Amino acid sequence: MKGREAKKKEKARARIEAHTTGAYGIGGLQGDYSIGADTNTVETEHYLQTDEITILAGDFDNMAHAQANPDMVVDHQGTSPTKRRAPEPGDGLTLHLDVIREAIRGELKDALSDVKQDIRSFSARVDNVESQVTKKMQQTLNLLDDMTQKYSQQGDVLQQLQEANKEVNLRLERLEKSGGSSAAGSTIAPSDSSRKPALIIGGWDPDALAADTKDAVLDVLKTVEAPIDTTPLFVPGVRRGYAILPIDEPMGETFEQRRSRVQEVIAKVRGANIHLGNKADGTPKRVWIAMSQPPDRRRRARLAAKTKRLYLTLGGEKGALQMEFSTGTAWVNNVKVSSATAPRPGGTEEAGPGWIDLGAIAKATRTSKEATAAAWSPLKAEIN
Repeated sequence: MKGREAKKKEKARARIEAHTTGAYGIGGLQGDYSIGADTNTVETEHYLQTDEITILAGDFDNMAHAQANPDMVVDHQGTSPTKRRAPEPGDGLTLHLDVIREAIRGELKDALSDVKQDIRSFSARVDNVESQVTKKMQQTLNLLDDMTQKYSQQGDVLQQLQEANKEVNLRLERLEKSGGSSAAGSTIAPSDSSRKPALIIGGWDPDALAADTKDAVLDVLKTVEAPIDTTPLFVPGVRRGYAILPIDEPMGETFEQRRSRVQEVIAKVRGANIHLGNKADGTPKRVWIAMSQPPDRRRRARLAAKTKRLYLTLGGEKGALQMEFSTGTAWVNNVKVSSATAPRPGGTEEAGPGWIDLGAIAKATRTSKEATAAAWSPLKAEIN
């Protein structure tokens, strides 16, 4: 048994010596291991004798490799782990910046999304408020318009009442002064108190249909913007060349105001000088307007008008002629040649409601009395 163990020890010693003297021997190592082979042999033998460690040939290879690379970490068996490649210097920094950038971008995106949502909600609320305010403002404006119109109407009514009150007071004063005479308080002239005043507008063909004449008169009054109510306008017959317009009497209007308004209507129609074609004798036809009058006054005015036509037809000078239609009086060179109110002188001829001096007219126009009488005959027939 002892001999067998001695052989084993001998073989181990030989193996150790082979390693220590070869390429991987301990004597070839650097550092503190640069000692001779004998010393190593003695120490190795000591370890072998004490049975504390058994050294194999492969272990010395690893130990020698570790001695040649002092930075390499080895384990207790002498083996080294796989060597890792060192990272590039800029790779880590770039990676960290990308991560930080993505994190910041995500946070900003979430924050902006919340802000946008809040802005949309706020805009919707503002739009709703504006819509409600606009609606309320429109309702308020409508109410103000209604109140303004009602106030204006009430103001007009109050003004009319005040004017009517003034007129009543004026009539009462007149009644008190006149001792109760009804004519004194009337707004119409005493001679016309039995008839309502009216305007007569004519100039169209006497055989024209009443509807056509009425429409034509309405067009004329509308064109000249006559300040009068045209509702009561009518044509007295089936076919007429004129129409009659009763004068309206607004509440609170005095006689003087009504007369001024009627005069304005007459002036506008006459000033328009509207032509309606030509008569049979070639003279132009124009629209005419006049105040309606009692029969006696109309006859007096007709006498003055026919006297004027006779004088001008015979070639008399217009500047020498003076007329007063209300009395049927005419003067030629300061000589009275017709009248319906003055006493009738000798040598004159009866004419309708008055008289006419054909001799004075013949003398003024330098025509014979016979020619003057012949020209007067058809005109005289129109007076009656």
